[in-house]
Amino acid sequence: MSSIEPSRPISKPPPTVADEIDTVDSVAPVVVDAEPVETETVDETPVYAELVDPDPIVGEVPPGQLRLRVAALLVMLVTLTPLGVARTLTPATQGLGTHQQLGLPPCSMRVLFSIRCPACGMTTSWSHWTRGQWISSFQSNTGGTLLAFLVPVIAFLAGRVLWTGRLPSTTTSYRIGWAIVAIGAITLSDWFIRLTL
Repeated sequence: MSSIEPSRPISKPPPTVADEIDTVDSVAPVVVDAEPVETETVDETPVYAELVDPDPIVGEVPPGQLRLRVAALLVMLVTLTPLGVARTLTPATQGLGTHQQLGLPPCSMRVLFSIRCPACGMTTSWSHWTRGQWISSFQSNTGGTLLAFLVPVIAFLAGRVLWTGRLPSTTTSYRIGWAIVAIGAITLSDWFIRLTL
């Protein structure tokens, strides 16, 4: 029994250079008459640019800035009003109790325990401070005097926020916060020293 060999595929000879030239010449270039297409101009202005007010002082105030400015106004009133009220009072000669001129009762700690509280002399201190009597202010309440010096700084910063609509820098905020903490510590230390004397 004879075996049949499988047929092998007939391979084509590789194309010659002359064949490639004939192929290129046989393809005629196609020219298409095309009318020029008008391209639509795209506005590259960022979308958020329409939401940013170029001048935050002039024009309509965004709701967020309005709330910030109202808060700044309240801070100014809360800080400056006590100084204004203290200026209208006569400092008590004993160094505390000036607040009773407003119809307020005496210090509860003094009534109950016969000792002064950390805030005793605060109003008297501010009343002296508004008159430029710095030594008498310190003698009444050291922390009150330091706080009276800090209040105009806070009011000034609040006024700047009210005018510009921008918060103070983080560094300034930290400094104000630490100043308040330091004044609180000094007030407590001053109170403790006065109790031991």
